[in-house]
Amino acid sequence: MSILYMRYIFLERPVKREIINNTIKIKKSIFAIEAAAATILKNPKIPAINAIINNITDHLSMILTFLSVYLGYFLRFLHKD
Repeated sequence: MSILYMRYIFLERPVKREIINNTIKIKKSIFAIEAAAATILKNPKIPAINAIINNITDHLSMILTFLSVYLGYFLRFLHKD
């Protein structure tokens, strides 16, 4: 092997590989930042409002079910006589 070839293998190639790896890392971090920015909501209040509305609706549904069951039981009790 010539000395020039050995210099190429042991000195220049690792430096090139390091530069390429650093470039790839930078690209990945840039794309990750852009992807994260795309997932952030413009108006974060809307999902919170929807959750509150769903919670209230669920509770009303449970209350109405509870009342209808016990009201039906109470009416059956009154009409037994």
